[in-house]
Amino acid sequence: MPRKSYEDRGFTLIELLVVIAIISVLAAILMPVISSVQEKARQARCTSNLLEISTAMKVYRTDFGVYPHNPYAYTDVTLSPPIAYSGGVSVLYPDYISDKATLICPNDQTLRGVPATQIPYNYSSYNGTIDAAGTPDTLGYWAFKGFTDSDGLSRFYVTYNYSGFDDDGWDLSSWDSTAGKFVYPAAGGTLPQWMKDERKKWRHYPRLKNNRAPDNTIICRCIQHHKYYGAERSKWRDPIVRLGAGPDTVNYEPWTRVDPTLHVSQWVMQK
Repeated sequence: MPRKSYEDRGFTLIELLVVIAIISVLAAILMPVISSVQEKARQARCTSNLLEISTAMKVYRTDFGVYPHNPYAYTDVTLSPPIAYSGGVSVLYPDYISDKATLICPNDQTLRGVPATQIPYNYSSYNGTIDAAGTPDTLGYWAFKGFTDSDGLSRFYVTYNYSGFDDDGWDLSSWDSTAGKFVYPAAGGTLPQWMKDERKKWRHYPRLKNNRAPDNTIICRCIQHHKYYGAERSKWRDPIVRLGAGPDTVNYEPWTRVDPTLHVSQWVMQK
């Protein structure tokens, strides 16, 4: 019987393993690239959402003379059902923002697995990060995640800038356990040095509670992208949107606490 030619024989086991190894290496190289491209696409969608929110905020301000502050995003036990979610950018839906998807960041996994009947109709990723420690049908599930800031105050991962951001980039409001509600820093105290240096007054303070908020006031920022980059803060990218400009994406570095002796504000650093 004649022997098979080289062209007629199949792959040997060694050759097959080599091909599989090459494919595995190529896949390992391409997967991070594909993942990065997908994240860029999600960031683009998120910044597009923020641009729509910014536009709707300005229309709301024209209609009512103030920015939404109900007082800002929260779960309201006085409404029925008690898990109702109101305030912040949520009040823009449906009159000012018709598409509910505009209120949800593509990286937000909060709603995954939650029955549709138990999701507040106006939930928004851009109000803050929800503490999903409980069950979806409980009020606690829709409460904001809390943490203790470096100043010792109990704060929440709220991203809707009603009362202004502190040096770390968190909403300046804090939780008053005695009063059982959020409290806001009142104007009339000692002006930050950077405002004194620029000859500004409290009416120029960049927060939406101030209906004369300057153009560099950040409306909200999205921190849903942190999970994608993991615990390494140096790689965090936060989409933001300001009143007087389009959306942008900043790394975490501008949000870290600044040296108070430099008399530099986060708002100046973000320009």
